[in-house]
Amino acid sequence: MEVKVSQDYPVAIDLVLARFLDSDYLLRKYQTIGAQNPVVLESSGDDKRWKIVLQREVEADVPTFAKKFFRPTNTVLETDEWVLTDPSTKQCHYVAHIAKAPVSITGTITLISLNDGGCRHEIACHIAVKIPLIGKKIAALVGEQTRESLVKELAFNLAECTSNSLGGSGG
Repeated sequence: MEVKVSQDYPVAIDLVLARFLDSDYLLRKYQTIGAQNPVVLESSGDDKRWKIVLQREVEADVPTFAKKFFRPTNTVLETDEWVLTDPSTKQCHYVAHIAKAPVSITGTITLISLNDGGCRHEIACHIAVKIPLIGKKIAALVGEQTRESLVKELAFNLAECTSNSLGGSGG
């Protein structure tokens, strides 16, 4: 199952990236969109690469057929590895593990500079479920809930990017 979302921000790529690498910002974002107990376990790097490991608990709407494989609250451990060498494009490869669930989520987060001085934020993820017979049905369910979560993240980021705390409109 593939999920893709994107959002344009009216501020420069470096300002948005600075937020995405800031532990306090990440914790506030995940708390705002409904995650419980978010914790940044690691955040380190330099001007070429940056790694973030974040753990959080997420609520899931689990239908009856999937209750054997998922709980209503699941612990997600996400590792983001950013490549920062290109001034006009910043890319992150990420892996999200759901504890005690046969699901793997991998993908990319890309920030791209736009000609108007803003930037585009693109997220693409691949969801794989290793369960015979009903794996595709569960992947579709996880994909739908992942899309909903990502849309909330983009809305949070847009609100932050257009507030005075990030430099306001036009960066």
